[in-house]
Amino acid sequence: MVGDINSASILDLIGRIYDAAIEPALWNGVLSGLVGLAAGNEGRATFFIHSVGNPCQNTIGVANLASATLQDYASHWAALDPFVAASEAVPVGRVNYHHETVPDRVLEHSAYLNDWLRPRRVSYRGVNLVLERSARRRVRLALTLEDDNLERLVRPHRVVGLLAPHLMRAAYLHGALAEERQGRDVANAALDQLDLAVVLLRSDGRVAVMNGAAEALLAEGDGVAIQGGKLWSADAAASNELSAAIAKSRGVLDHTNLVARSPRYGFPFSLPRPSGRAAYQVLVSTFSPRLRGIGMLGVTGSQIMVTITDPERRRRAPLEWLESSFRLTSAQLRLAAKLIEGSRLNEAADQLGITIATARSTLKQILAKTQCHSQADLIRLARSAPPFWVE
Repeated sequence: MVGDINSASILDLIGRIYDAAIEPALWNGVLSGLVGLAAGNEGRATFFIHSVGNPCQNTIGVANLASATLQDYASHWAALDPFVAASEAVPVGRVNYHHETVPDRVLEHSAYLNDWLRPRRVSYRGVNLVLERSARRRVRLALTLEDDNLERLVRPHRVVGLLAPHLMRAAYLHGALAEERQGRDVANAALDQLDLAVVLLRSDGRVAVMNGAAEALLAEGDGVAIQGGKLWSADAAASNELSAAIAKSRGVLDHTNLVARSPRYGFPFSLPRPSGRAAYQVLVSTFSPRLRGIGMLGVTGSQIMVTITDPERRRRAPLEWLESSFRLTSAQLRLAAKLIEGSRLNEAADQLGITIATARSTLKQILAKTQCHSQADLIRLARSAPPFWVE
């Protein structure tokens, strides 16, 4: 026991706090446990993380607070909350009573009390804790009771004080992981737009992540797959070559194999396909030192990149790029797409339901806008577009 506070309950809550730092969906349960331990569930708690000047950018967790009330607070009353401004002067890590943070004589004249709290019969008695105050963000915890009895604040003050060091560490961990997840998500989104199969490997050769194009290629089951967490080829010689390229890349990373220092463009080779179709073209390379350990690469531990190209796959026409770069009309884009994808002019006309004369006239307009001299030039121009998926 810590006074009249059960030690086992405190230890259980500490464990749950660190669990929530890693899995944010658990914060509501942590705050409910905090309210139960501190005030017998006769209170409410909010855990805010916000950027400077935006007091309710992100609510980490809430307990005993209706979502409509929270939305109302976030949309209007957060900007008028005197506790937000006053918390700038509160020492980080020290538990404070609400009436210490904002004196009653100040609160009595505020619209926040008279137009927000009182009409909703919400008490303004409680305790608060600033867990972080940095140049980019603020993190604060507020626990409010259901009545104005000051004597009932002693236990919440003690409970929050016991948990404060752990809440501060968890808030820091929560923020660091959130930034890593955001970097990973942005990098994943960028990879998924590439019109190229990309597989990122850890230094031991195991697959860390792959983009949508790589997933689609592997789903074809035409000679390349993942076995035991690693890329595998149905052709034994190609599998050995793949393993050797990865080993050479790993040697470059470790600086232990100076003979196999990575060539500028990595280690290329062909990967035969059981279907008899043209072999995949594979390139194994390492990330530059500038890229290692940041964003998604840092989260996944990725250090080696494998790109796989299918020579027989028709690349989608980069319609959005053509439209934005050369201001092609919808009719011009439709015809350009057919021609870039390999159709002859008469075939494209039939597919689009237009006359060959209209097709010739439209092609002439396309060539003028793109400054191309022929259909072949147009195809070369399209191939020079950035290699992104275009819907």
